[in-house]
Formats: sequence, structure tokens, C-alpha cells
Amino acid sequence: MVNYSAAFRLPFTNWRRFGALFLISLFANFGDWANKDTLQALGVYFGPAAVLLGLGILMLAALFSAALFSGYMVRVANGAARGKNEMPPFDDFSSLFAQGLKYIAGIVLYALPFVLIVGIVAFLGAARMNAALSAIVIAAAVFGVFMLAYIWPLAMVHFAFEKKFSAFFDFGRIFKYAFKGAYFVPWLVALAYSIGISIPFIVLGLIIGFSPLLSPYVLLLVVLLDAFLATILSPSVTSIYGQAYRDVTGVKGTAVHALPAALAVAKPKAHRKAAKKKPKK
Repeated sequence: MVNYSAAFRLPFTNWRRFGALFLISLFANFGDWANKDTLQALGVYFGPAAVLLGLGILMLAALFSAALFSGYMVRVANGAARGKNEMPPFDDFSSLFAQGLKYIAGIVLYALPFVLIVGIVAFLGAARMNAALSAIVIAAAVFGVFMLAYIWPLAMVHFAFEKKFSAFFDFGRIFKYAFKGAYFVPWLVALAYSIGISIPFIVLGLIIGFSPLLSPYVLLLVVLLDAFLATILSPSVTSIYGQAYRDVTGVKGTAVHALPAALAVAKPKAHRKAAKKKPKK
């Protein structure tokens, strides 16, 4: 069964790794700085060429950080699926980056057919779309978003566990597990937790946005809030998804077999000690 309490506490079990993940999330949000007002202000002082160069560097840094953040979530999911509910180390950054890029590529490929279909239907029917057809397109869009949000976490954990990009598209196994209660209930809990923990941050963001005293620092504070929310929320819900995957698939992780292996090593030693003892006369 999913240990929700352990999942909710997970981000706070290692403060060093929490801080590292927060910094990565903060860099991943650098793209938020690239708004119209900021670019115009920079253009006045540094010129268009410097702004374009800075924007390119900023976007590359954001992409690199987003890949690292995504790769870390893949590592969290893999650990949870194997029975280890812990904040994993930040070693092997090349592997984190590679897994994160695969994660991003996977979600783009998942979303692309849906976006294309809805876009084409909306474009072709925009001029002559009646109320019934509009309702069908809207319903299809809502259903597609729901299915993407529901199926994707399971596909992500399956990829994390199998460590193969093709696992994203192993639809036979993914759909086999997706409609089991052992996945549906944790998914609902993760959704409710995500909404519940996001509400205070949204309210705080609105307060910051409408506060005259904080107006010069609104963008910075919002970026900090977003990074903090992602650092708290992402490991917890990813752990829930990983544990749910463990339940629906019945996989056995390394943590389950660690104790028997230790006993298997200890047993021969005990026999050797017993063999050395001389029998009593």
C-alpha cells in the first residue's frame, strides 16, 4: 500500500538535497524573467544584441535546469517503485540530464497528437462551427487533457523503472495498470494534495502582486514561490506515483530482498563457527 505520510514528508527528509533541488527549480524558472517589460528595459540599457544573447543564455540555462529537475523526479520515481522512499543523491549529473531530456521528449510526444488533432479541428471548423460541433471539440479537449494527466504519471514511472525510452509507449502494460484501483486512488490523492498545497501559494502570490510595497520585487518573489512549491510538491506526488506503480505491478525492489540476502551471508558464517567447535565428551 502507498505510504502517503512518508510521501508527504519526503522533501523534508534531507535538507541539503531539498536545497539543491530548490536551486535547480529556481534556475528552471529563469524563463519567467523573459517577459516583454523586462526585455524592453534591458534593451534600453544594453542594446538589442546584448538582450538577444542574454535571452539565449537564459533559455539554455532554463532548459538544462528543467532537464536536471525532470531527471531527478525520474530518479525519485524509480526509488519509490523499488521500495525506497527517500530523496536520492545528486550524483551522475550526466545521467540526470539524459533522463530528464527523455522525460521532456516523452511528454512532448504524448501531447503532440492531441494538440495537433484539436488544433486542426478548431482551425478547419472555426468559420462554420455550430454550437454542437463546438461542444464536441471542447469535450474532446477536456477528455484529452484528463487522459494525458491520468496516464502520463504511470508512463513516467514505467519509464523510470524500465530505464528504456520505449517504455513510455508500452501501452499494453500501461493501460493494463492504469484502470486498477491501486493506481486510481493514489492518483486522486496526489491530485487533491497538489490542489490543496497550491492554494496557499496562489493566494500568497496574489497578495504579493497587489501589494504596492512589493511591486518592484513581484517577479522575483513569484519565481521564488514557484520554485519552492515545485520543490515541495514534485517529490511527494512522484513518490505516490512510484509506490502506486509498485502496488499495481507487484514488482519486488532491492529493499525487499536486502534482508534475506544479509541472512544468507550470515548463515554460512554461523555454520562455520559451529563446525569449529569441538563436540563435548
